[in-house]
Amino acid sequence: MATNISFQIKNQQDYKKPAQTRGHANNLEHYGGIALGTGSTLVARQLVKPADKLYLNKVINSMLNLEKYIKPKEIETLSARMIKENRLDKVGIRIIRDSSTASKIRSEQLEKFIMETFKKKRVDVMLAGLLTEMAVLFNTLFKASPIPISKKSTIDLSKNSFYSKYGNFVAIDKLKGSIFHELGHATNAHKSVLSKLPLKVQPFGAVAASFMLAISATYNPYKKKKAKSKFSQKIDSLKSFINKNIGMLSFAALSPVLIEEAQASIRAHKFLSKQPNVSKAAKNAHSKALAIAFSTYIVGTTLEASLAKLAVSVKDRFLKYRANKT
Repeated sequence: MATNISFQIKNQQDYKKPAQTRGHANNLEHYGGIALGTGSTLVARQLVKPADKLYLNKVINSMLNLEKYIKPKEIETLSARMIKENRLDKVGIRIIRDSSTASKIRSEQLEKFIMETFKKKRVDVMLAGLLTEMAVLFNTLFKASPIPISKKSTIDLSKNSFYSKYGNFVAIDKLKGSIFHELGHATNAHKSVLSKLPLKVQPFGAVAASFMLAISATYNPYKKKKAKSKFSQKIDSLKSFINKNIGMLSFAALSPVLIEEAQASIRAHKFLSKQPNVSKAAKNAHSKALAIAFSTYIVGTTLEASLAKLAVSVKDRFLKYRANKT
């Protein structure tokens, strides 16, 4: 009798071992799927880099082309008029004519803002500030190198014009033609609650896109389902929905960027269009430059959404292949 019990226990232990081994194998396969998905996006990014650089050159050239029609002094006069018309002088907007100084002021003001919100324990506002700081750091690292415009000229992208709510200013350097667009951003930030909404939710959209991608990465649609509670089933359904629609959801999460850029460009276009002393050729060149610049945001947002979809699709195809094999 004792021998039979011992034999049964040994059989149970032997039976459990393959299941445990299979569980580890499933985890390794899942990690393999994630690695393949990530690898595919890295390869895709490298493939589109040359086209991205050429397109960026086109944007910069279009802005530089505007200065053929509107001289730098006239641009400054018009920008002062736009500030007055949009009552930006009443909210303390100033123009800084050196991007290096402007970047330093922005960083100092951002640090001050984060420390103040930390003391107030406003986690939501602090998160937005931290994400902005990361974006500033990213721009500094990846956009400060000179990009060739033609065989004869180069422009340092750190010398671009930009609006900063940290310090409440617009920087204008080599790309002077984009000042009207940047003043459009400043107007958005001060005009109304609705106009400033896209700018405020942008950081959270980026977090949401990253969070959904992380959920998709950890979800295995081909894993055998065990009996679960209704709540767990709903969570699984949500994960499945995110996994299937990651591209569309990523685009939606990043769309506040498009809304903000569109608003700024529309304001710039409307302002210059009604200036009687600006030639029709200058107005057309400005509209063309705005359209080309805005298209980069559409392409960029679409690319990020497509890369998220690619990563998840590669992961899912690998997991399906492994599930069929076993």
